[in-house]
Amino acid sequence: MWEDLCFDAQQAVEKATKAVLVRFKIDFPKTHSLETLFHLLEVSGHPAPPSLMVAKDLTDYAIEMRPPLPEDEEEVTEEDHRNAVSIAERVVQWAEKLIEDNP
Repeated sequence: MWEDLCFDAQQAVEKATKAVLVRFKIDFPKTHSLETLFHLLEVSGHPAPPSLMVAKDLTDYAIEMRPPLPEDEEEVTEEDHRNAVSIAERVVQWAEKLIEDNP
């Protein structure tokens, strides 16, 4: 259950970041890699604030179909979900402000 909700947070970050890329007319590949998207922003002169770089870690949640977890791997928790949502909210707010300030 928490995995699905973390996936939604990842998607919010991905879509917000892609909206910024579109706003600045920056081409991007078909990818779920937040690291790739943030890198494109950086090299184009529109880097995200360093405090948002932690969003790259949400890429792991973009895997649509996860295989069963190995016995030594921990399940996604409610705390993981709260953290993912907090990150997503900050990225979406940043993207909205950047787009509004650059009509």
